[in-house]
Amino acid sequence: MKILRITIISLMIILFLKVELVHAERNKKTLQDYTVFIDPGHGGYDGGTKGNGLVEKDLNLLIALYLRDYLEQAGINVLMTRTEDVDFVVPGAGSKKKRDLDHRINMINNSDCNLYISLHMNALPDPRWSGAQVFYNDNFNENKALAECIQQSITDVLQNTHRKAKTVSTLYLMKMVKKPGVLIEAGFLSNPQEADLLKQPIYQDKVAFAIYLGIINCINHVESLAN
Repeated sequence: MKILRITIISLMIILFLKVELVHAERNKKTLQDYTVFIDPGHGGYDGGTKGNGLVEKDLNLLIALYLRDYLEQAGINVLMTRTEDVDFVVPGAGSKKKRDLDHRINMINNSDCNLYISLHMNALPDPRWSGAQVFYNDNFNENKALAECIQQSITDVLQNTHRKAKTVSTLYLMKMVKKPGVLIEAGFLSNPQEADLLKQPIYQDKVAFAIYLGIINCINHVESLAN
C-alpha cells in the first residue's frame, strides 16, 4: 500500500511538472510577439550634428532602415517614427525642437511596442574621440540590460570601440517615454576615420546588424523582456 501511494504521488508530481512546462511554453513570448519602435533622431528642418561632410539626420535614417529590415526578417514587428526626411513640428507651445520631440514621444507611448531604439550620431570639437555608445535611463529595470546587450554586440561586431553602456537622466525623450528603451550614438562625425566609415553603406549595415544582434540577445536571455 505504501509503495502504491509513493507511486501515485510520483506520477502526480511528474504530471504537474509536465503541465507547468506546457503552460510555460504556451506563455513564453516568441520574436513574433515583440514590437520594436525605431526613432531615427532629427529630420526635416533639424539636421542634427554635422561633421566631415556628413549630416546626422541622414545617417540615423539609413541605419534605422537597415535595422528595420533585420528585425522584420527575424519576425519582429517594427514601427518607426519616420521613414523619410521629415520632422514633427506641429502647432503648439514651446520650441520647435520640443514640439518635434513631444510628437515622437507620443507616438511611442501610444503604441503597443515592447521597447524603443533612438538612433543618433555624436560630434565634439576635438576630433580624436570615436566609438559607438549606448545610453539608457534607469526608469525601467530592463533598460540597463538592453543597453549592455547592444553595447557588447557593437563592441564584438564593429571591433573599434571599448566604450561601455552609460546611464543618463537628463535626456528629455528618455525621461518622457513610458516604454523600455535606449539611445544609441552610433559614432562621431567629428572623427575623420569614423566619419569615413559611417558614410559607407556596408558599415551602416554593419552597425544596424550589431544593434539587431544586441536586441535579439537581450530578448533571448533577459527574463524581464522575455516574459
